[in-house]
Amino acid sequence: MPEDEGALVSAGMWDRLASAWDAHGDWHAEVTAELTRRMVDRLDPAPGQRIVEAACGPTADGAREVVRRCPDARVTATDLSPEMLAAARRRGGDALDYRVLDVANPDLADGEIDGWLARWVYMLLPDPAAAFAQARRVLGAGGRFVTAVFDEPSANPFFMMPAGVLIEAGKLQPPTPGEPSMFALADTARTTQLLEAAGFEHVEHQSVDVPYAFADGHELWRWVTEVAGPVSLTLAQLEADEVATLRAEIERRAAAFAVGEGYSLPGRALVFAAS
Repeated sequence: MPEDEGALVSAGMWDRLASAWDAHGDWHAEVTAELTRRMVDRLDPAPGQRIVEAACGPTADGAREVVRRCPDARVTATDLSPEMLAAARRRGGDALDYRVLDVANPDLADGEIDGWLARWVYMLLPDPAAAFAQARRVLGAGGRFVTAVFDEPSANPFFMMPAGVLIEAGKLQPPTPGEPSMFALADTARTTQLLEAAGFEHVEHQSVDVPYAFADGHELWRWVTEVAGPVSLTLAQLEADEVATLRAEIERRAAAFAVGEGYSLPGRALVFAAS
């Protein structure tokens, strides 16, 4: 892990990545479109409800999908990073409200909202159980909670292929079991238990394939160096000759996922819904 990245959801980390994520935002929204639809299906928003998307990133896909389906809902896009939120505002315009908010300690009143969406953030928290309890606190009676996390590493070559190259080269430390990481909530039984312990009932989950399609090697390498979180931050700290060696190995392994001139790297998410 890069030297200062112990806090995987620190505003500073995501502020540094915001410009690149913004530049790739429309592509990433397309990649995850089916996941967004499935999440909003499980949320099932209704007119007049207050809906919050936490950790909305630069596109606020969930919040915008809620507005598209249910224009009379009151929808707020939130993120810990002001830079991510500014990018989301440029895309969402006046259709959404916007607010800087910490998913682990939301500045919201008890029972204030009706629906809560959050994608790929809880597994990065040091205490997801406490954060789940905070989400339960701010939801009113009958409120719906929907989150997406990543399935196990073997189901997600889109990230583990380049990350594995860096790990094998000793440039990136693999996550310690029990600590925050992309895959910390891939155990469905454990995550269900955490949600139930937080006060949620009727917890259910489903898997959603999220293939990452790249038009060519240039697009793949841009994603690896600009958007892939700790992989991108680690590569930015290395010397040019080291990066060149790692790039050659990543491109060699990417050949297994070639589709025409491009690539399709498998990914899989888990969507948990609870009330």
